Amino acid sequence: MKPEDLARPLPPLREDLRILEAAPEADGAPAWVIQDPVINRFYRIGWLEFECLLRWGIPAGPLAADIANNTPLQAEPEQILALVDFLGQHQLLRPDP
Repeated sequence: MKPEDLARPLPPLREDLRILEAAPEADGAPAWVIQDPVINRFYRIGWLEFECLLRWGIPAGPLAADIANNTPLQAEPEQILALVDFLGQHQLLRPDP
């Protein structure tokens, strides 16, 4: 990973996505789903991913630091960039103009 990857703002999410609370995980951890209304598909996410989406739009480095400073979670920038890849693979990011 290059340092500029950590400083680049994250790509924008599609505006039509919905984030809904889901049943907790088996260990009691909170969970959510991202609903893609275009294809009516749901993607289950955990607490860390939810916290990332709450802060979406800032670079991965500062986002990870903000999560670490304001929640009991410890996020690594690599985890955030993996989430970007996941969202891109499932076409949940706004397409480039």
